[in-house]
Amino acid sequence: MLRLLIVAGMTTALGVAAPVGSIFFNSLGNAGDVQLILNGTLTINAANTGWYQNAGASNQPGGTNYITGLCSNCGGPLFRDFFSFNLPVGITITTASLNLNTYIYDSLNSSETLSLFDVSTSLNSLLAGTGGVAAYNDLGSGTVYGSRVYTLADQNLFRSISLNASAVTAMQQSLGTSFVIGGSLADTAVPEPSTWVLFAGGLGLLMVRRFHSRRRA
Repeated sequence: MLRLLIVAGMTTALGVAAPVGSIFFNSLGNAGDVQLILNGTLTINAANTGWYQNAGASNQPGGTNYITGLCSNCGGPLFRDFFSFNLPVGITITTASLNLNTYIYDSLNSSETLSLFDVSTSLNSLLAGTGGVAAYNDLGSGTVYGSRVYTLADQNLFRSISLNASAVTAMQQSLGTSFVIGGSLADTAVPEPSTWVLFAGGLGLLMVRRFHSRRRA
């Protein structure tokens, strides 16, 4: 029974999965820090960049910096970001990649996986800051366009993420319009403080039980 208590305590108190760190890509949002590379030669700078929090707040309208993951220095909100590009007309896209300036890597993990997604929320809504929680959810779900594993070694460096066939097809269908990509860190189960309290309590009871068993012996 005691063993079951310990296991149950650890299982039920693990908490919701969430990123345990963040990638502060660029706190200034300088032009050229986010680039879409088409066919290996055509470079398109992001027209808009920004973020949404899991509670629905954003840095829009007007914000340009972008954050992904858990911001431990901001009181703990979760961030997902977005990048929009004005695609030209009259080209055939065969390959595509996203270049990002990694400003700061800040995580309890030795690595974090950034995944890129399609975005169904309208760009007007994103830029007006009215997307809310639905926009946050949208930026980290749907069709995956690509991913990359980041570590501390990527800090302050440009890194490239290859975009897959789904992204290429979507961009080809969006020529002459704005194309938006969402970014989200992969979720990692993070033990909550109650986990360690329950575990420590259960372990203490187990030690007491063993002590009394030895005295009886």
